[in-house]
Amino acid sequence: MRYTFGHIPKSSFVGCDSGLQIFSIKLLLRNTSTTDHQLQWPLHVYGLVVTRDSLDPRRNLLFNRTRDNCQILTQQDPFLVLTGPSRAIVLIDPVQFEVQLKAKSNNNTLHDHPDQDQIVNFGVVNSGYLPGPTSHCIGKRSEVEFAISVLDRSIEATIISA
Repeated sequence: MRYTFGHIPKSSFVGCDSGLQIFSIKLLLRNTSTTDHQLQWPLHVYGLVVTRDSLDPRRNLLFNRTRDNCQILTQQDPFLVLTGPSRAIVLIDPVQFEVQLKAKSNNNTLHDHPDQDQIVNFGVVNSGYLPGPTSHCIGKRSEVEFAISVLDRSIEATIISA
């Protein structure tokens, strides 16, 4: 975030770039041929979903949950609750989506341990220069669907009232 106290000089104006708007992130389970290690609803999901763009290569968090604060997804409501982005996603070059999601094991044992958790989806996908209305990150057991839109000539602003 850049702080400007007063008017921005016209000489410093460069122009507007396209931005990427994330509307939702949906988890879809895939049918696999093997019955062992198959994911079933409801899922207790935790992990990260982040973006990286050419303006700032650091993680821009979209979803961030710990194992102790997981989100319960059902077949009727398979959407992740977004916690970001914390800044605008700039579409100068293709945007990279990183997905690292896990589900707590459904064993009703007394010794619930992270080593028993299953990987829901793990991967990296590039948006391309002109993405369609959805982008997908496909894994062995699931598919993550991003509902997105390109905002032409967008500007990020923070308004603080006195």
